[in-house]
Amino acid sequence: MNRIFASCAVVGFLVMFVTSAALAQASGEEMRDPSTTNVPYLSGGVGESEREDMEAAAKDYSLKLVFAQSGGAFVADVQVSIKDSGGATVLDATSGGPLFFAKLPAGNYTVEATFQGIAKRSPISVTATGQQVLDFRW
Repeated sequence: MNRIFASCAVVGFLVMFVTSAALAQASGEEMRDPSTTNVPYLSGGVGESEREDMEAAAKDYSLKLVFAQSGGAFVADVQVSIKDSGGATVLDATSGGPLFFAKLPAGNYTVEATFQGIAKRSPISVTATGQQVLDFRW
């Protein structure tokens, strides 16, 4: 019985290790939205080390979005839609974590973030230098 338990524990550990390695490799990689204007973005931030990695890359992005519950707990699986001043969608993606960075050109945008069916919207003016930050709470 102990031998079966030990074997199961080893297999479980290996599955967790391979899964976490795959997630770590996938997180922190820049993605592009092929359905719109090919705006580069980065999403994730699940876990402290992943948040640190994303924050280190933040300087390269003109927009930072943060997603959390009203009590402060971070959330993931947030649908993000960004429209330009003419109403055209420039980015449509799902955030894999509480942080979402986008490389938007300077201009005026409306950001819509939807979590568990509840949409929040905010206008934002992105400048040629620096980073604009929006914090969405549900």
